[in-house]
Amino acid sequence: HDLAPAAGWVGRKLYISRKIAPHGNARSIVNISQIDEMFREKTDFDLIEPGALLPQDQIALFREARVVVAPAGAALANLVFTEPGCKVICLAAHFKGAEYNYWSNLMETLGHNIRFVVGPQTSQDGHPLHRNYRIPMGALYEAIQS
Repeated sequence: HDLAPAAGWVGRKLYISRKIAPHGNARSIVNISQIDEMFREKTDFDLIEPGALLPQDQIALFREARVVVAPAGAALANLVFTEPGCKVICLAAHFKGAEYNYWSNLMETLGHNIRFVVGPQTSQDGHPLHRNYRIPMGALYEAIQS
């Protein structure tokens, strides 16, 4: 069956921000302020912080999404509410042995297209999956333009 959205469907572009929490949020993007600023000033994406929304509001937003940019993490689970064919840009840390199969398999099952923008880890503390990292701005901007 056809996984593309209905003809004429426009949808929204969502950027899911993950703020650096004072308690030390795992997998913080150290240049998140710069990324937030780029999305506010140079794109037509809506900046969303799912943790500040009620669950029903999160569902409503994701039902309208056609493009979603988000850090790898729980917020991406909201993609189960999007129409098949959504384009997803997943921000993640690079480390030796990194596996992104979980997100790739989920997106394939949902009928979505996923692209990863990975950046270097900026700390050596804790497990490699939970270290802070930096997203290269040029690679991110290129991904959202494509």
